[in-house]
Order: sequence, then C-alpha cells, then structure tokens
Amino acid sequence: MRLPFGSLISFTYLCITKPIRTMKKKVKPFNLITYKGKVYVTRTFKVMYEGGTHTHTIAIETLMEAFGEDMDKWDEQANALDQQIYFYLEGEKITLSGKEICKKHLDEPMKFIREIF
Repeated sequence: MRLPFGSLISFTYLCITKPIRTMKKKVKPFNLITYKGKVYVTRTFKVMYEGGTHTHTIAIETLMEAFGEDMDKWDEQANALDQQIYFYLEGEKITLSGKEICKKHLDEPMKFIREIF
C-alpha cells in the first residue's frame, strides 16, 4: 500500500512496528487518522496558555488539502475530523519536537506540557 507523504509515513511505520536501536532516546509513534483510505499523521499535546491547560490535536496540512478547498463541500467525515484538529502544520514540521511546534509553529505560542499518545 502506498501512503501519502512517503518518508514521514515510512518513519512513522518503523516507529510503530520496529524498535529503533540506534537512537539514544526511545522514539514514540505519532497518532494516525485515516481519511478516504489514506493515512495522515496527527499529534496531540497538552499545553498551557491563557492561564489554563488545554489539549490540542494538530495534523499534517495534507489532511486539510484532502478535504478540498471549499469547506461548504466537505463531507460529514471531513467536518467531523476538522472539528478535532486545532491546527494544520505544513510538511515535515509535524516531526519536530512538541516543544518546538508549540513555541514556534502554531497560531500563537503555547507552553508545551506533554504529548498524548
């Protein structure tokens, strides 16, 4: 099966199915969403901003592109998935550390607390 965003998905597949012995730190798998038979990477973070803690899921931008350009024409599944996503990241930024994503790549900086798998 050919998956979108080849190298990232391949990396994720390896993290899920095979231990990576050459790395000092244990690599945890990303969360995955399936939409119309294709798999997309998501990450869920517990963060702090505006005086409280929040849980947000981010996804790779190709998921939003798969929904289509016109939000009025999105199907029920696309709308339901989009309601769960706080932010869409472009390209391989989804592979950055949670701390870096929360600090530099969201619509507003947030304090990263932990990642939820």
